[in-house]
Amino acid sequence: MMKVKQELIKKIYYQNIIIAIVQIFQYSPEITALNFKKYLTKSEENEFNALTSEIKKKSYVLGRYTAKQTISLLIRDKNLRDIEITKGILGQPVVHIKSKKNVEISISHERDVYASVAFLYEFPFGIDIERVTHKNLAVLIRCSSKEERLNVKYLEMTSIESLTLLWTTKEALSKILKTGLTLPFWFYEIKGCNFVANNHIVSSYKYFSQYISISFVIKDFICTFTCPHLKNIHIE
Repeated sequence: MMKVKQELIKKIYYQNIIIAIVQIFQYSPEITALNFKKYLTKSEENEFNALTSEIKKKSYVLGRYTAKQTISLLIRDKNLRDIEITKGILGQPVVHIKSKKNVEISISHERDVYASVAFLYEFPFGIDIERVTHKNLAVLIRCSSKEERLNVKYLEMTSIESLTLLWTTKEALSKILKTGLTLPFWFYEIKGCNFVANNHIVSSYKYFSQYISISFVIKDFICTFTCPHLKNIHIE
């Protein structure tokens, strides 16, 4: 039996207008790419057919299905084939919609868990989701500064959770900047972190004060989205 579970949905408002929607889906391991191929446009299907690995095909189609579901909520169009997602020159996802609405998307996945944020192009967002695992401990320590580790020490989280959170904040920011994690990690350094209402963790950046990141703990995952630092932004 094909199983898709919606783990999270968040609506982000600015001045009472929805500017972005975040969704996370968990797919059962037995799901195949063919289960979702029908949601691809002709152009996407051609790109899908050119992939030689079944793992890449599954990642491709589930990423697009997740993204299209999130975009459809933002633009209120239930026909997923009205939405097409191509790759930009830097590999970033580019959204094409028949209604011509100016919407962008950021996508991340970890195994069978996929996260996406659809947003109005005036308000840039980036998203990352990572599994909390001690297997990544050495890398996470190496990619964080002593000051950052002190900043997250006082959060009500385990050490590996807080280190994973730091990684996701950097990855999410890199997607807004369209650099990927190609720059030195100090470039994305976090200045401070605080718990706020509804167990959100809000982080500020040392060198990018115009952005903040908002993180959630979901089972054994950390999901973070980065967005403009606006006074009247709120989440439901």
